[in-house]
Amino acid sequence: TQVTNMKTKAFFISFCILISSINFITAQESLGLKVEHFSGVNSLYINPANTVFSPFRWDVNIAGAGIFADNNYTFIRNTNLIQAARNGSDFTIISEVDNENDIPAGNLVVDFKEGVNRYYAYTNVHILGPSFSVNLENGHSFGLFSGFRTMVSAQNVPSVFNYNNVNNIENFTDVSIPPFKVGVASWGEIGLNYAYNLNQGEYNQLAIGGNLKFLLPYEGVFVHNTETLTFQLNPGDSVLLYGANVDFGLTTAAAEQAENYSPTRNGMGLALDLGATYKIEGNRDGYLWKFGAALLDVGRLNFRKNSQKHNISTQDIFTIAAQELENNTNLDEFTSDLSLQSLTDSTFSLQDNRFGMWMPAALSLSADYSITENIYVHAGLVQRIPLPGAALERANSLSLVPRYEHRWFGIALPIILYEYNDFRMGTSLRLGYLTIGTDNIGSFVGKGDLSGTDFYLALKFNPFQLGEFGRSRKKRFGKKGKVKCYF
Repeated sequence: TQVTNMKTKAFFISFCILISSINFITAQESLGLKVEHFSGVNSLYINPANTVFSPFRWDVNIAGAGIFADNNYTFIRNTNLIQAARNGSDFTIISEVDNENDIPAGNLVVDFKEGVNRYYAYTNVHILGPSFSVNLENGHSFGLFSGFRTMVSAQNVPSVFNYNNVNNIENFTDVSIPPFKVGVASWGEIGLNYAYNLNQGEYNQLAIGGNLKFLLPYEGVFVHNTETLTFQLNPGDSVLLYGANVDFGLTTAAAEQAENYSPTRNGMGLALDLGATYKIEGNRDGYLWKFGAALLDVGRLNFRKNSQKHNISTQDIFTIAAQELENNTNLDEFTSDLSLQSLTDSTFSLQDNRFGMWMPAALSLSADYSITENIYVHAGLVQRIPLPGAALERANSLSLVPRYEHRWFGIALPIILYEYNDFRMGTSLRLGYLTIGTDNIGSFVGKGDLSGTDFYLALKFNPFQLGEFGRSRKKRFGKKGKVKCYF
């Protein structure tokens, strides 16, 4: 019947909405915090070798946060984040009305992007904990940093999940879903930073550095459809599948505790950042060029408690009764029922009581040029590194960041090409020890299609006056006591 078919379609609709709407309840790179000459300990997040060129003998980050979200699946028409927050309870999904004139005045209009071959959705929440770095006279730099991260990544989600496509699927019509991945995880991290200036005192200087991060996983979920999956909707609230090969894993504490949820650490993990920075000095106060390259987040989250790893692998044709799955009252019932319907045994899908997820590995390249003593421009590339199996995946970005910076004041205007497709413009402002900014200013001002947002801030402390690593010193002497260059 039509009613039961709509229930089956709702299963697929819910999956689409889950991927995209997560982005609106939770900063990708937070460039205004990391690329300045005065970024201090925060610069290690984009390249662990950067701290050795800090103008401060020491730098302390007291607290900070970055919130990033974006997707190319759904958006809210003609609004911005502030207006949407004011009217958040009054919205209309465009496909649920026959005539747009029927939309109540003042309602937010949720629409869905058309003509997209592959969808993506990302969320990155980074809470910056207490952190510090110290520069020594012999060219060594040491740091300790802490934080908490939550990330959602859905990459290459096929267009079959388009909201309107799902609503228009006819019974007995074969539909194919190519391979795709979805990952969700939250974890704490405590990191050690070390960097070394290989040729301190020389005119041009090369520094290398690394971050060793101890990971404390809390919650995780992944779905990996490893092969093309073909299905058809049937009458009677059921879905016919022509075999499957799907891996999925999840932590169970949050689902089992529901309203009484208390954060529980469910494993351990390690990750590395490795980087190098090359600085070319100029005749005026400060450097002329600074180039950087780094590998970021090379490591793995290992969930070993309150965890399940499942695999639905069969070449047989089988039927899933969607309503029966919807009626399950807890997570164990759901996974057991899914295993029974697909593999004919309620225990066959469970592979292990632990699983791992790769961190969002990426290659970071940068170039920074000093136009004048206080005016700089930064160009950067962050390219994700695909890894096999369950993995969080970083968003790709190209950025150009012109900026003015002074010891007590700085302003930057990031221009970002996100996923090599969508332009974003941002701004950041630093007043003394406080930095606040966004890489997507359009989500806060004006009116347009709101598909995500970005915001970050940080409060830090460092010496009132620049030390001998900074600009207060006009000349630096080389290894033999001769003047090498201006700094």
